Amino acid sequence: MPKSDHRILSRNWIHPVILLGVAVLAYGLLIPWLGFYWDDWPKAWFLHILGPSGFHEVYGADRPNLAWTYLITTSILGESPIAWQIFGLLTRWLSAVSVWWLFKQVWPKRSEVAVIVSLIFLIFPGFSLQYISLIYSHYLLIQAIHLFSLGTMVHAIRRPRHRVFWTVLSITGALYSLLSIEYYLGLELLRPLLIYWAVEENAAGIRSRLVTTLRTWLPYIPILPIFLVWRTQIIGYPTYEPTLLYRVLDQPLMETVNELGRLLLHDLVEAAVGSWARLVPLPNPQSFGLVSTSLVAGVFIVVSILVGAYLYLGVKGREGEPIQDLGGTKFAAFVLGTGVWALLAAGWPFWLTDLPLKPFFPNDRFMLAFMVGGSLVLVGFITALEFSRRSRYVAIAFFAVLIGLGAGQQVRYATEFRRERNVQSDLLWQFMWRVPGLEPGTTIMMNELPLKFDDDEAITAAINWIYGDGDASGEMSYFVADVKLRLGKSFASLDDDVDIHKDYRATTFDGSTSQVIVVSYDPPKCLRVYDVVLHDSLLGIPLPLPSAIPLSRVELIQPE
Repeated sequence: MPKSDHRILSRNWIHPVILLGVAVLAYGLLIPWLGFYWDDWPKAWFLHILGPSGFHEVYGADRPNLAWTYLITTSILGESPIAWQIFGLLTRWLSAVSVWWLFKQVWPKRSEVAVIVSLIFLIFPGFSLQYISLIYSHYLLIQAIHLFSLGTMVHAIRRPRHRVFWTVLSITGALYSLLSIEYYLGLELLRPLLIYWAVEENAAGIRSRLVTTLRTWLPYIPILPIFLVWRTQIIGYPTYEPTLLYRVLDQPLMETVNELGRLLLHDLVEAAVGSWARLVPLPNPQSFGLVSTSLVAGVFIVVSILVGAYLYLGVKGREGEPIQDLGGTKFAAFVLGTGVWALLAAGWPFWLTDLPLKPFFPNDRFMLAFMVGGSLVLVGFITALEFSRRSRYVAIAFFAVLIGLGAGQQVRYATEFRRERNVQSDLLWQFMWRVPGLEPGTTIMMNELPLKFDDDEAITAAINWIYGDGDASGEMSYFVADVKLRLGKSFASLDDDVDIHKDYRATTFDGSTSQVIVVSYDPPKCLRVYDVVLHDSLLGIPLPLPSAIPLSRVELIQPE
């Protein structure tokens, strides 16, 4: 009797389950204590006052197709932060499953590499904004759709029996992704290289493979022109403009090329190397807290053991003998080269619009586009170092520890968001205690908020939600203005009777400096509401509020 193959990686259902387990450990443990953050607040408020169909108005100017996704998701999930956090976890998992399925088909004889790439992708530490879940669950969902589009393309090449169906499905997914948000343009530029790898066994010689690649790519080539026409001629540039192109026209070409070269180098290094630098130093119990540090350490240990055991069993063949090498220099070069190309392709939506990639909120949101390339580069580099059976197991241990550290890092991010919610709650509770009611049309001028993942627009949405009554007219009743940020933008000066105007997608606010209250919040100090008569008796008023306090009208507060 032939001996059965007990390789765990040969069972297709196992890996999505492992990915889900790692995702729950990395992203799910603190979900009950998380809330809304940053742009989540305005979107949740829009849902509250306009309903799911209101997102056609919210995104009508710049991303009208994204509104259809919101229409479906908000109709199901409603206004619950916990529901959105769970959905965010599931969309992150779905993207990782799509990565695995894609590269499992691109390199069918190297399924172990697809497994590792998807695990690295799942916990990729360069993107820290997972917990701004109402917003980024949609970005992750669309990322999964585009990755699935690439996977269906390779599936059509590998199994040509239903090629037309899979090709149409692939094109549809790519168009929906690009016509919803522009983040994943780089994934589309990765398509011809994936085709080249996929037709390797079906074409003899480089020239034949190139011809076959071009012929296979032909149905997909119109995707990019359709996107460019949509973006430049139909939608235009209501938010971000292609400033790089403007600089080409306004300054010497070589100067622009040099600037672009430095930007590319910075962003590629940040995606490929800097993302992993976030894993150190490890949290200090004295500053991070003993319980939180223990949770991070526990997740690191459990995930490392789980992934290590899984990968070890996955590279065991019949009767416990090791199967093929994970890497080898030639194949590792293929993986590394594909990752480098993916990184080079990923940044164009941001380089063209002069949006820098930075390793902190909010600019690390652009890292979503670099996650595939960053994961491939790391795996390609490590597999290139394998030359023996022993080094293969060293690599497995390395990946297990790295994935464990990445999962622990995501718990560190979650801890920061949990603490932010506590500060949010304290700020809003103190405000409601001191301001039981407030005259509609009032601007609330504040100092810079002591919040890492929120701004005055987020608190504006929360205040309107608390004090408003579901007004669907498109008018904001209240506007929270960070004086340092909004002076010279929403209002020209701090003189009397100066118009205050704020547009935010589906809503607008029109007020005046004659209808203002001035508050400050600087924990552990209590929230203060400033009285123009009594403020001189207070010490430590944060800048630039002293200039705004003469505008404060405490009579706008409704004590009843």
